[in-house]
Amino acid sequence: MQGKPRCCKRHLRGNFVKQEEESRIPQASNTTTLTAMKLHLLLDDLRSFARKGSLNFNVPGALSDTDCIRLTGITASNFENLFQCVKGSIRNTTARSSRTCLAILLMKLRTGLSHSSRCHGDT
Repeated sequence: MQGKPRCCKRHLRGNFVKQEEESRIPQASNTTTLTAMKLHLLLDDLRSFARKGSLNFNVPGALSDTDCIRLTGITASNFENLFQCVKGSIRNTTARSSRTCLAILLMKLRTGLSHSSRCHGDT
């Protein structure tokens, strides 16, 4: 949403926009286009971050805005805002944090790739 959106409480259910109200929000785009080359570069970056151990969504600010946008499609500050909205709905596990879970979901939505493709390099 462009600008500084505001919403009356009557349009919300908790912290979220009521489903029946969503249709009133103009949609900027329902797709993201990635060329095969951009997708390949994105996956290379992801693997490089993972190898260096610098792929860290658990510490706000650990990734630059550019890196966060390339991986998730949103800025680091938007990632933080989104996380604040959903953190009560995502559990930490021994395998991953709730922040990592959100990041994985956003990367999957951005690329359309399965978990095994991101981890093992299968295409």
